[in-house]
Amino acid sequence: MKNKTATILLLIIAFTSLIGTASAADVEIDPQNKSVYANGNPITILGRKTVEADNSASIVFISDDTEYTNVDGYSIYGGSKDNSYGKSATSESPATTKITIANDGSFYDSLAIYGGNKGEDGNSDPIFLNTEVIINSLHGYGSSTEITVFGGNEEGNITELTSYILIKNATISNGSIHGASNKGNVEKAQTRVEIAEADDGEIDFCSISIYGGSKKGQIGDANNKDSVTTVVLTEGFIEDTTATGLGALYGGSEDGDVYGKTKVEANGGKVYYLYGGNENGDLYGETELILTGTYVQNSAYGGSRYGDIEGKTIAKMYGGRVESIFAGNSEGDIIGTTTLILDGESAATEDELHINGWIFGGSLEGNITGPSTGNTITVDVRNLAESLGFHARISGGNDFGIIDGNISLTVEDNNAIVQTYGGSRGGAGTIPTKTIGEIVVNYNNNNAPLGKKANITAGNNHAVLEGNATLNIDTRNENDYSKIYKITASGGSELASVQKVIVNMNNGSVDSLYGIAENSGAEKVEIYILNGTVNKLYGGYTGTADDIYVKISGGSVTTLIPGGFNVYANTTKAEINGGTVGTLFSFYNSGNIDRKIKKAELNLDGGTIDKLYAGGGVQRTNYNISVEEVIVNLNESSTVSMIYLGGRTYNDGGQTGKTEVETAVLNLNGGTISATDDIRKIYGHGTTEKDVVQSAVINLNNADSNGLEYRFFLGATKDADQVIHRFGKWKSYQIADADDVTTESYLNPYKLENAGEPVKPDNPSGGSNKTLNVVSSSEVKDTDSDQSFEGKTPGNVFVILLHMIAVTAFCFVERKEHEDEKDRK
Repeated sequence: MKNKTATILLLIIAFTSLIGTASAADVEIDPQNKSVYANGNPITILGRKTVEADNSASIVFISDDTEYTNVDGYSIYGGSKDNSYGKSATSESPATTKITIANDGSFYDSLAIYGGNKGEDGNSDPIFLNTEVIINSLHGYGSSTEITVFGGNEEGNITELTSYILIKNATISNGSIHGASNKGNVEKAQTRVEIAEADDGEIDFCSISIYGGSKKGQIGDANNKDSVTTVVLTEGFIEDTTATGLGALYGGSEDGDVYGKTKVEANGGKVYYLYGGNENGDLYGETELILTGTYVQNSAYGGSRYGDIEGKTIAKMYGGRVESIFAGNSEGDIIGTTTLILDGESAATEDELHINGWIFGGSLEGNITGPSTGNTITVDVRNLAESLGFHARISGGNDFGIIDGNISLTVEDNNAIVQTYGGSRGGAGTIPTKTIGEIVVNYNNNNAPLGKKANITAGNNHAVLEGNATLNIDTRNENDYSKIYKITASGGSELASVQKVIVNMNNGSVDSLYGIAENSGAEKVEIYILNGTVNKLYGGYTGTADDIYVKISGGSVTTLIPGGFNVYANTTKAEINGGTVGTLFSFYNSGNIDRKIKKAELNLDGGTIDKLYAGGGVQRTNYNISVEEVIVNLNESSTVSMIYLGGRTYNDGGQTGKTEVETAVLNLNGGTISATDDIRKIYGHGTTEKDVVQSAVINLNNADSNGLEYRFFLGATKDADQVIHRFGKWKSYQIADADDVTTESYLNPYKLENAGEPVKPDNPSGGSNKTLNVVSSSEVKDTDSDQSFEGKTPGNVFVILLHMIAVTAFCFVERKEHEDEKDRK
């Protein structure tokens, strides 16, 4: 290299007063094999600079007081040539080595440093080593340069290894650093690699990787899992200039298996990839990643890159910057558990904590198989402030891969959340993805970032959940940014089916809440609203469900469709015992296919409902929605402004879709139907001639008229004056004037029959009298709870079970027969 400054290094053999003075023979120099063996002597490499312009290579010397040897390209060993050093040591008193490279700005073409022995492959002698490598200055540039540092042996097994590598100042463009050995196995290891830039130093690693464990050797075994390998990054820059995955930091090994614990403490500096576990080797035990300040240019993983893990992975992030963070692996499988803890309480700006991409409780690609009880994946995300400048996206599961186990996700006290999936994010690709187990999402006290909207999915995004998904919401209800824009509880797409969906809303504000995602399916949906506000609450948004249940105990819902929007539901049930509901449709269809429901039940035990369409609704479609049976129970403390036992059709473009109910039952057990002009209105059909009810039954069990009149509307026209019956205090009944009926066909003349004698009730309004058909006395049951009265209209049957009216009619006929008999006598 033109005008290159050459560096002269001296390796000075120095001994402390505790060790004593050793002769030069204690250090073996092997120029032929370019090796130096310190044999346990602590050695320091010192250097002096020259300005020889024609010197194109670094020159390194070792001093034995009389001669110098060029060791650029050498391997330096703290131990012996064979694996004898440490052979006579014990666990309590291991053999020690120490190699120090001075801070003199020296440059190398290549250098290999081993804290242990060169060793011999297959050695089985007990070896106990305590090694230390202190690098104050180590520099090597160029593609042909290779600098490697190992805390243990090059080859040969070690019984127990305690190693410490400290790097303060280094610029290296090719190589690697390992806390343990190269090829030899280590039965028990306690390793620690620290990258801690000195005040006057610089650490710049280009396309090298750092490992707490070994390169190829195994650490621990099935009977010994006490090993701990650790890497601490405080300062420095570890980059990938080749885009091959170099520039990474691993708590574990490169290719060897690890039995024990691997750990990474990322407190500062910059790295391209970050892994708490291994690169390729399998891990049996535990991994832990603690991220407090490091800038990770790509992604951080609590687990391994490719290796499998049997045990548990833990990722904790309190600061730093990442593209995405995973509690699990990049691609390997996990048998065990994963945990992700993300807390931004101590971070105030994006320089202190920032996540550009996603937060995952599982792996990027890989299967996770958990225990039979408890949680397989646990995620806790807290205190992510808007000032951090990013929009957090959270997935409790994998990106891709199968999860066999339970997932628990808690998202609390955040101002930066825009998307939350309780399960896995991916699944639409070629990698099999699904979850077998339960998913629970706790979403508490969160805001969306300024100008953004928050969306939540309790289940997977694009994958099947063979289990239940539960979403618990107790969040802010302060302003537009505390509002959750959309909840699709079951999943994010048609691929995200689930066994059971449960939503518990204790407080908060939601624009749209869907129990079922678009075109997905669930065996059962349960939604409970205790407080808060929901604009649109649908049991599902398209898709299928066997059973949907919605309970409103408080708060307010603008539009409630328990049976869902374009959903195939077998049965649906809603209970309202508090709060307010604007408009309630049992179900709704605006899709491109007919919808059929077996049963819909609405229990009104409290609260206030403005408009109730028991027969559902149809809008702008040529397709119908039909239900076999609709039951409405109006109980104590409930208030309804208007009840339609039929549906509501809204087609403004000539569409032909309609609603149809085979049987509709209204049980008036109490409560209040709000009066308009002192009249309470109940519609037996829907709002148009298309909204048909084949049979309607009204049971008056404990209805209190409060001096007001009830009017029952048989027909299905838009004319609100289509009055069929008016009952005042249940003491008498009368027929409205036929002229009040817009369409004659909707009102058939009625006839009261009992013992063959027709009776016409009084008609104070002065209109023409109509007769009323009531079943014969033999068909009327003499009980207060089951008396009926029936009328027939063209094309359909309208059955009104009037508990008090039927009794009055029966008694009226009996009294007249008795008087006639008396007159004859």
